[in-house]
Amino acid sequence: MASVSRAFVETSPREGMSIGVLPSREGDSGSQPPSGYPNRWIEIAIHTHLPCRGADGMALQSRNHINVLSAAVVVGLPGGAGTASELRLARKYNRPCVVLDGDGSRWPTLPVDIPHVATVDDATAFVRQQIGQSSG
Repeated sequence: MASVSRAFVETSPREGMSIGVLPSREGDSGSQPPSGYPNRWIEIAIHTHLPCRGADGMALQSRNHINVLSAAVVVGLPGGAGTASELRLARKYNRPCVVLDGDGSRWPTLPVDIPHVATVDDATAFVRQQIGQSSG
C-alpha cells in the first residue's frame, strides 16, 4: 500500500489526506505496529490492537474490518491475501467493491459477483456511480 499512498500524496491538486489503519505487532499487548508501519506517506496513522493481516485478514482480530467498514467503496488493486480478504469483507458487509485487474485472472478465487474493470478510468466511473457523482 506504500505505492498507493505515495501516489495519492504526490498528486496535485488533491483532496483529502492519506490515512493508514495500522495492525499491532503479533503478541504485543499495546498498539505498536510491525516494522515498516506506517509507510512514510501516511499522514494520519490510526493505531489498533489488531494483529491479524494477510492470509488472516478476515479474522475478527484484523484491521481489515475497519478498512472496509469505514469505506464508501472498496477498490481492489493487485495485491495479495490481505487485499483478497478485504474484497471478501466488502461483500460480507455489503460495501460496493470493484477489482482493477482487467480480465479477472489475477483473482480467480474471489466471489463471482465482484466486478472487474480494466482501466483506472473504469474504476473511477464505478466509484463515482456508487457515491452518486457524475463522471464528468
